[in-house]
Amino acid sequence: MASMRLSGAAFQLVLGLWLLHAQPLLAGSGKADVFEITTYKLKAGTSVEEGRKLASELNTAYKKQKGFEGREVYFDTEQKVWVERVKWKHEAAAHEGRDAVNKDPSVQKFESMLERDGYQRIRGERLFKFEI
Repeated sequence: MASMRLSGAAFQLVLGLWLLHAQPLLAGSGKADVFEITTYKLKAGTSVEEGRKLASELNTAYKKQKGFEGREVYFDTEQKVWVERVKWKHEAAAHEGRDAVNKDPSVQKFESMLERDGYQRIRGERLFKFEI
C-alpha cells in the first residue's frame, strides 16, 4: 500500500476535524463537558457556615444559566481554602453562563467577602473520567 503524505495545511485541517469530533468521545459521555475549578479564601473572621451560606446563595444565579449542569463547593480546613467545581455542558455554555452569573447581585456580595490573594479560576474540557 502506498503511503500518503498530507501538506501542512491539509494535515492541520484533518487534525482540527479529528479534534472537533474526538473531544466529545474523549470526555466519555458523548459530549465535551467543561469544568471550572476555582480556589479562593474568604476574608479573615468569616466562619465556615457564613462561607457556606454565601456560596450557596450563588446557586440561584447558576441554575438560571443554559448549559449549567452542577456545582460543588469544598473547604480545606487546614489551609482555609475554598475549592469550587462548576460543570457546564460545553465551552460556549461555560463562557456565556459565567458572564451572566458575574452580573448577578449575589456574586457582588460574594466577591466583597473574597481575599484577592490566592484567587484562581481555571476552565478545561474533561479528557477522561476514572471511577471505581
